[in-house]
Amino acid sequence: MKYFSASMLEEATVEDIGEYQLPSDPSVTVRVKSVSVSRMKQYAESSGKGGAVERRAQAALIADSLIDETGKPVFASADAVYNIAGKVQSRMMGGLIKIISLHNGGEDKAEEVDLEKKSDD
Repeated sequence: MKYFSASMLEEATVEDIGEYQLPSDPSVTVRVKSVSVSRMKQYAESSGKGGAVERRAQAALIADSLIDETGKPVFASADAVYNIAGKVQSRMMGGLIKIISLHNGGEDKAEEVDLEKKSDD
């Protein structure tokens, strides 16, 4: 049996990276790095406000979370995500938010999408 210790909490500060299938196109793998509890709380508070505030929060969360195969951010900034978000399919943006939420331990209705975590580095 293993008991919780302070060192376990310290270990949880290390970035966790996972790979998931994009729900709108399962042939695409999305790499997600974990974000802090305070970052997820910020997102949750902003997402409840709706409108432009929610869209900006989603853009920032996507920019903070998505990385490429080398571990570098996919997007240069939240503004880059925000500027293209209005032009892409809503199911793609929704899928990305659901993957990020699932990876960070949230629910955000992720159970409604068949998200299969492909690996755990």
